[in-house]
Amino acid sequence: MLHNNPNWSEWDGGKVGGKPIWLNPATVPTIEQLTCAECTNPLSFLLQIYCPLDEEVDAFHRSLYVFCCRSAGCPKQGRGKVFRCQLPRENAFYAAESDAPPCERSDTGVSLCALCGQRAAFTCSACHVAEYCCKAHQKDHWNKGHKADCAKCLETQTLVESDETKDEIRTKGSKWVFPEYDMCIEHEPDSGEAVDEHERKLINEYEKSEMETILTNKSNTASTDGESNPFTDDSEIDISQKELNELTGAKSAQDKNYIRFLTRIALAKDQVLRYSRWQNDSVLWVHSEGALQQPGDIPNCPKCGGERAFEFQVLPQLLFYLQVDRSCTISEIKEQTCDWGTLVISTCTKSCPLEKAYVEEHLFYQEDPVPSTASSRRCLRPHAPAPAVAKMSSMRVRAQNKLLDKLGATKPSKNVQFDLAYAGFEKAYGGVESLDSALRGFIISLKAMHMSAQVLVSAIDNVAATQENTSEMKRYASDIKTAFGGLDVTFMADTVKRFEQRVLRPSNGWMGKANSLKQQVATFHDEKMVFDHYSRKVLTLREARDKRSGSGKPEKPKDVEKLVRASTR
Repeated sequence: MLHNNPNWSEWDGGKVGGKPIWLNPATVPTIEQLTCAECTNPLSFLLQIYCPLDEEVDAFHRSLYVFCCRSAGCPKQGRGKVFRCQLPRENAFYAAESDAPPCERSDTGVSLCALCGQRAAFTCSACHVAEYCCKAHQKDHWNKGHKADCAKCLETQTLVESDETKDEIRTKGSKWVFPEYDMCIEHEPDSGEAVDEHERKLINEYEKSEMETILTNKSNTASTDGESNPFTDDSEIDISQKELNELTGAKSAQDKNYIRFLTRIALAKDQVLRYSRWQNDSVLWVHSEGALQQPGDIPNCPKCGGERAFEFQVLPQLLFYLQVDRSCTISEIKEQTCDWGTLVISTCTKSCPLEKAYVEEHLFYQEDPVPSTASSRRCLRPHAPAPAVAKMSSMRVRAQNKLLDKLGATKPSKNVQFDLAYAGFEKAYGGVESLDSALRGFIISLKAMHMSAQVLVSAIDNVAATQENTSEMKRYASDIKTAFGGLDVTFMADTVKRFEQRVLRPSNGWMGKANSLKQQVATFHDEKMVFDHYSRKVLTLREARDKRSGSGKPEKPKDVEKLVRASTR
């Protein structure tokens, strides 16, 4: 598994839970680095991914490690830290060629905790073999099986763990260790692959019985012209907007980021991690509250001072497989729960050399839009058992996806005109950005030319004023100055200033216009999603009416055809 395999060409993906597999076992982070600053308990290992940089000599091997606090009652529960480790191709731990014999590793002298795999501080007082990072982990490991194995450790002077103990910790975890999974990497499918025929059938069946829309608030549920509202007067509807929001956990049914999140994860509902190296606009925020607004909100790398950018994020779907609410009582659940909306990890874009150390990168915690009550997750627990692979789905998000998919709120658009218009917006915005970049480059060139002109004029005057120069040389300098007279340095400086103002001024410059257009594109996309949603609702209403007419049922007092015409204008 990962770095335990000497053939590094087979390293791929990552792992969740269990013990971390250290890329560099000689410089494991210190106990202080892996301690929660709020409750002083050790952070729990959450996951690691292998993400090398072929173009960087110092990052031929590169891994990122995420840790979080899961201490009961800690205000920073769910928050944590992320560490980067990297090695060049030539190193003391792994062969330079993947098919070469493995390197012989000498004792690194680093003691690791028998429970969590982090740096240890002391040994078991009975066997003096098992090592631990803290008393809490020693107690947990004792209850998990070391009580029965301690005598064997003393006898053999090696750490002994029964297969039952290993399997239990690996599959169920413990109070401080998450259950372990492999993480496989897959490309996100496009919208055409998101829904199969079975799902479409379920959606159609559900929409005929549950017609309540999730994208309208109370002000939109009342009809403005005195006519009956087809979304509220159908006798088949037995769920209110308030009940639907409580079930899905939506703080606001019109939160654009929340709708975008649900729509995007519908393409691959079991994804637990999204990876897009150094693309800040790839972050999928769970909701608008607390989202980072500007790249400048991310602090620079403390080691080299360079910029950091988004590399990957941990999604709430992972929570289900971590079994944070497997306990039977609500009080036990509250003690062991660990929750987040998303964990956004940003790393140094230079991936600066680390001198064999582990450096902390930036982890941003966004709260869960659903109230952090594990009891609500328990009531939404899916009946199907969790698969043994790390393509996971949280019970909360899975239930939301199922409900919202059936309501039709997350289906991809089939409206060709809207898609073409949106593509036109993207093309126009790309052209503005290209023009803005060209203007900025032109300003830099003008500044350089301005400086060169000043140097040239100074050199000409110097030659002309030197008494020792011959009259011929002075005439030559005079001719150069005459030829250069066509270039007005003052005018050039004014031109530079005007271009700077036009490009850089945010209100009416090119950059301001580009940002304005980008905002229009985003607004258009959101409105397009709402339009698609209502179109599906109207078409489903018409199908329901046709079905009632075909079965001989009396017509409902509502004009579906009029609603269809109004929605397609």
